[in-house]
Amino acid sequence: MLTHKLAAGTSPTPGLVRSVLTFAKLGEFVSHLRESAARYGTAIVPPAADPEHIPEDGYDLDVSGIALAAAARIFDFDSDVIALIEDAQFRGCAVHIGRARGGAPVMTAATPPPSRSDARAIQAVLSGPICPTCATSYDPSRYDSCDERACCSNCGTLYRIPDRFRPVEDQLEHGPVGQAQSSQTHAR
Repeated sequence: MLTHKLAAGTSPTPGLVRSVLTFAKLGEFVSHLRESAARYGTAIVPPAADPEHIPEDGYDLDVSGIALAAAARIFDFDSDVIALIEDAQFRGCAVHIGRARGGAPVMTAATPPPSRSDARAIQAVLSGPICPTCATSYDPSRYDSCDERACCSNCGTLYRIPDRFRPVEDQLEHGPVGQAQSSQTHAR
């Protein structure tokens, strides 16, 4: 029922280009995504996602929040479809549903990963300090220079942060911690 076809030079990931689906399996998959979205708020299904009528430009399906085992069961454990969904989940992108030349639905690895600037912004947020109690990201405006600790904007926990994350005004006023300790040792 499901076949894997390679299109030369079009794959962002070699070997994971596209899988031709049946309308019944696509309908079951879209229904599962809609149920997941309603129940858990995990998958985003666009209004254009009609398994019986696929627009000319197709549509993207966010598969980041679905269980791979559920998708495997829907597609009768077809390794090509599972590989496409797993790759999309790994890269944090969607799968694209379009039409093959014969009119059958086709699943492809579609949306490219975020641009480098987006990836850097995401990395900056994720690499910064977080509250040890509730995992809220550090907010520089909530740094207490008297206690030399950050105050969580969510739960109020006070916690230490690395010097490089202290607000610039605090670093200018008090200097880096390493300099203050070394100047005290030289003064003796």
